[in-house]
Amino acid sequence: MTGKLPLIVVSHRKRMFLETALNSLRVFSRGLREPVIVDDSGSSAHRAWLAQRGYKVASVGQDNEGYLSAMNKVWEVAYDLTPRSDYVFLWEEDFTLTRPLNVGLMAGVMDEHYDLAQLNVQRQPVYGVERRHGFIASHGVRGYGISKHRTGGVPWVRRDRPFTTNPCLLRSSVLDVPWPTREEADQCDGGAEPAMSLKLEPNYAFGWFGAADVPHSRHIGSNLKTGTGY
Repeated sequence: MTGKLPLIVVSHRKRMFLETALNSLRVFSRGLREPVIVDDSGSSAHRAWLAQRGYKVASVGQDNEGYLSAMNKVWEVAYDLTPRSDYVFLWEEDFTLTRPLNVGLMAGVMDEHYDLAQLNVQRQPVYGVERRHGFIASHGVRGYGISKHRTGGVPWVRRDRPFTTNPCLLRSSVLDVPWPTREEADQCDGGAEPAMSLKLEPNYAFGWFGAADVPHSRHIGSNLKTGTGY
């Protein structure tokens, strides 16, 4: 990989988490361009605040449209950002980066494993099954096909499924798979994210960057779905 990679930060809640997330990326990340904020706040004042600080902003709509519409906008923006890049880095506003992260090393792993749709940034255990078994092992308990690897000396963990929009380096070819429609999301238990996973699983695998259970991020939002339009 040469040059810095595109960065998209998805935001629904104005400044509630966004400033903390952006500051953590500024301090700890290497190999990323300045962020494009996909803003689903529905607030013209908030968009003006972002613009005043020099951020590029892509608005989802005049109102808070919800998760599915925001991710459709992410796909649109990412597609425009990646004609000369194999990857795009996605970040959600309610995560903070807690240790140095070299995104170039993530890309190096994905360069060697063409079937990886994404490498996620590990977070702390949040849900009960994760606290009981550990973050990585809990996915094995749930039957997600976990295996540990090293590529060029860089540790990472492979999983057979699922896809997730938690912070990750995303292969640009994944953008050729359309984000689920409202109808497709409604037909899948859990909404659009698992519906997208079902689209990708026949052709892709997934993974986490770094040694197992050594998180690079912390989830600072609610452990429950508090947004809309999933």
